[in-house]
Amino acid sequence: MDEGAVRRILCEILGVGENATEEEIHKGYSEQAKKWHPDRVQHNPELAAIAEKKIKDINQAFDCLKSRAEFDKHGAKLARKTQSGLASQVNSNKSAPPKSK
Repeated sequence: MDEGAVRRILCEILGVGENATEEEIHKGYSEQAKKWHPDRVQHNPELAAIAEKKIKDINQAFDCLKSRAEFDKHGAKLARKTQSGLASQVNSNKSAPPKSK
C-alpha cells in the first residue's frame, strides 16, 4: 500500500479529506473522539465494545497523521486493518453510535 493510500484511509478514520490541514485533522479527531467515546454508550455493552475499538483506531490515526515517526511505524498496519474492517461494516447498523440527547 503506498503512502498516499495510507494517508487517505487515516484521514477517512478522522472524517477529513486527504489534503486536510493540521487544524482540520485536529478538528476531525476531536469530533470523532467525542462521537465514539466509550462513555457515551456504556449503557450498551455491545456498542461499548465497538466504541472501544473505534476510539483506539481514531487515536492511532491521529497520532500517525501528526507524527512522521508514528506514520512510518503504524500507519500502513492501521490502514490495512481499517480497510479490511470497512467491508464488514458497510451494511451494519452498528457502524454509528446512537444520537446524543
